[in-house]
Parts: sequence; structure tokens; C-alpha cells
Amino acid sequence: MLRLTVEASRRPAPSTVPTEAESLRSVLERNRRTFAWKTFGFDEKGLRATTAASTMTLGGLVKHMALVEADWLAVKLAGHGYGAPWDAVDFDAEPDWE
Repeated sequence: MLRLTVEASRRPAPSTVPTEAESLRSVLERNRRTFAWKTFGFDEKGLRATTAASTMTLGGLVKHMALVEADWLAVKLAGHGYGAPWDAVDFDAEPDWE
């Protein structure tokens, strides 16, 4: 019996290190949950409000993060074009669209 216990303890444990894809999904989900938590309950006026010296609004920040995610995942990683609403925006004419 002791021999089986010793041999079993020498077996390598299954890897608990997440894969790169699992790590990426985890970070994206955490960021999404954080933004949902931080913006929960705000109405349109609240999402358009600015604070301090910044012109960035919470709504603009959410749009910006969605655009960055679409750019990295859909465009750069998957090789697709921008989907709605990004494909209808002229960022040269409106660089601060968010």
C-alpha cells in the first residue's frame, strides 16, 4: 500500500496554468464586468457627464473600450473588417467620436 502511495505522488499533476486563450478570455471578462459594474445605474446624462479637466465621459470610455476590443479581436486577430457601428464612423473627420 505504501508503494502505491509513493508512486502516485511522483506522477505529474495536471497543469493548472491557463492557456493563452483562457488567460485572454479571463482578462476580457474581468474588464467587461468592471465596466458594467462602474456604469451600472447611470442614465444617459450620467454617461455623458465629464469630471475634472478631462473631456472623456463614462459612455465615451465604454465606447472606446468596445472599439479597442473589436479592433484587436475582430480586425487584427481574426482578419475581419470593422462591424457596426464602427464601419459607419469616419474617424479622420471625427477623431473623438467616442
